[in-house]
Amino acid sequence: MSPLKSRAATLLVAGAAVGQLAGCYGGGARPVATEPMPMDALAVDVAIEPISASEPTTGAAAALDACGITNFNPAQPGRMAANFGIEVVAGMGLVVPGRDAGKYAALGSAPEIQTDDPLWVITTGDAWLSFPLVTGELRNATCVVPDRDWASPRWFATGDVRTSDGAIITPAPLEQPVFRLPPLSK
Repeated sequence: MSPLKSRAATLLVAGAAVGQLAGCYGGGARPVATEPMPMDALAVDVAIEPISASEPTTGAAAALDACGITNFNPAQPGRMAANFGIEVVAGMGLVVPGRDAGKYAALGSAPEIQTDDPLWVITTGDAWLSFPLVTGELRNATCVVPDRDWASPRWFATGDVRTSDGAIITPAPLEQPVFRLPPLSK
């Protein structure tokens, strides 16, 4: 079975779902070399409170941990074991209502964001991210975590996907973001 099976494909490892890849071509995937979306061209939304990289709020630290970016609380339930490092974060914020997350990343109509509840949204930069136990990598990916539901992080392929054989798969065109999330402050 191809790991990219539909417009909102589930990333599979030994038949178990481990994350979401939104907007990827499936089946007849076409390898295409692309440039990442120029997020620097978008204005930062000043309505979103910036997060401190060195002293994040409890909620922000839990969201970073849930996505496997940091290790503020290694005992956290649902935490990914990736430890990407804080430097991969391009922007982060608590988006209220959650359905507005598409303003900050090309998430389409993913059911996970169709909520009035707050969502932590973390966008990453141009680095390729590898996930434990998963073949392939994501670039310019986005992690979404429901506020106070740290066991439910979802990674979205909002940039390219590199398969284990090196092919680059470009996500299907989705509505593009209109703002950037604030970068982490010191």
